[in-house]
Amino acid sequence: MADVKAHVQDAPWPQAVFSYSSEDKASYYDGRLFGIWYKEYQHHLCAFGEVQHLFRERMLSSRQIPHSGRVKNTFYFHEFYMGTQYLKAGYDVLFYARKVEDSECYEIASELLGGGDAAQFIFPNSEEGGRAPDLLVFDRCTKRVRFVECKGKYEPFTKKQIGRFIEIESYLKRTSTASALFDPLYEHNLFPPVSEGQWIHIARLRPKSPNASPIWSKAATTR
Repeated sequence: MADVKAHVQDAPWPQAVFSYSSEDKASYYDGRLFGIWYKEYQHHLCAFGEVQHLFRERMLSSRQIPHSGRVKNTFYFHEFYMGTQYLKAGYDVLFYARKVEDSECYEIASELLGGGDAAQFIFPNSEEGGRAPDLLVFDRCTKRVRFVECKGKYEPFTKKQIGRFIEIESYLKRTSTASALFDPLYEHNLFPPVSEGQWIHIARLRPKSPNASPIWSKAATTR
């Protein structure tokens, strides 16, 4: 466990810890909670007046999302749980951002990131070089964005992730004039402060305990 914790702390991005109920996770894996979320948020309006883009119709045919009962290989509880937190706060979220996943969401990513070249660099169809962080949280009015990688409390990064994330932020430093999306109302959970030139933070999820509360820690920013 000590080695895992050390690896977690090596990441150069702020980390916010969230607690979820064990009942919610069990309901998701049983194939009930995703359907509830989908119906609840399908027509949800974000603060800037547009319908959310987190829950997409194409997800209802996924073999990895338990949309209508249990599936053999279940994924993405952390991602959808965190995504709903941002929807509740009035922001919009892209989970399907690659063109091969959802062309409309890809076009939104292109608009937010400064054009097709940026979207193609950050969200290519191929996963060979590693994927972008799980969620792209955004405010359509200001076009400011933040990337959120969702992980279990001590879940390690994959071999490609840290290098890929640094590569994405280096690209944005060269091409973007906007700082990362930030909301002081939620700085201790949804929007932990990031350093200049950072657009990513890590959301760490753990089962709820009686004294659990969202916290954030500022990671070292030396690269």
